[in-house]
Amino acid sequence: MKRLGFTLIEMVVTILIVSVMFLGIAGFVKIGAEGYADTTRRQALHNQARFVVEKISREIRHAVPNSLAVNSGNQCLSFYPIRFSGFYQTDDAVSSGDNTVNFIVGNSDFDLAAAISAGARIVINPSRVEDLDGTTNASRVISSVTVSGAVPNAIYSISASFPSDSIANRHYIYIPSERVEYCLDTSSGNITRDSGVEVQVGQNVVSGAFTVDGMSLQRGGLVHLNILFQSEDEQSNYNHDVQVLNVP
Repeated sequence: MKRLGFTLIEMVVTILIVSVMFLGIAGFVKIGAEGYADTTRRQALHNQARFVVEKISREIRHAVPNSLAVNSGNQCLSFYPIRFSGFYQTDDAVSSGDNTVNFIVGNSDFDLAAAISAGARIVINPSRVEDLDGTTNASRVISSVTVSGAVPNAIYSISASFPSDSIANRHYIYIPSERVEYCLDTSSGNITRDSGVEVQVGQNVVSGAFTVDGMSLQRGGLVHLNILFQSEDEQSNYNHDVQVLNVP
């Protein structure tokens, strides 16, 4: 009668073969898991970078003309968002000494009382940041306004003179306290947005700079965003240009 079984050598060989197979399978699983993790991390890094760049770009395009400025280290970019805009009309040039300016607002949600309460200012033909921060007489606080007609066809009148006229007879209304500042903090790796309250809008920043070129009344300008994001050994360098309209 033939006995069934296996020898010690056969058992050892079988164990070795099975172990090698499991090690091979585990290696493939590990490579796949690492590849998935790397892809997920890379995708998250790119999604965040695109979100930050797009958010900054959209806000820059809606800034008051010639209100963009960077700090000495090019780590912070600031500007005044346009709250409302429209057209103005006077019997003479606003710089002639005529103190009455009539204007309309193209936004149907314009609330005069809320604008006055918030300290809104009106500016015509701004050519530099100083025209908006109150250090020059290029902008005026909105107060003592006379209203003719009903919203949205109301005509507003104020007593004010401005140093220059807009070729397109356009005015801008902004609120100084809503001044926006984006900063790159490479020590913490964060991108922050400050408009009275500082909030984090991005992270994983290792270097970057803001540059503003071509601030002029005759042509548009460019804002250069150069930001390097890094997550572990994955890097993503974004060089992005935003065209801004300077002609007020």
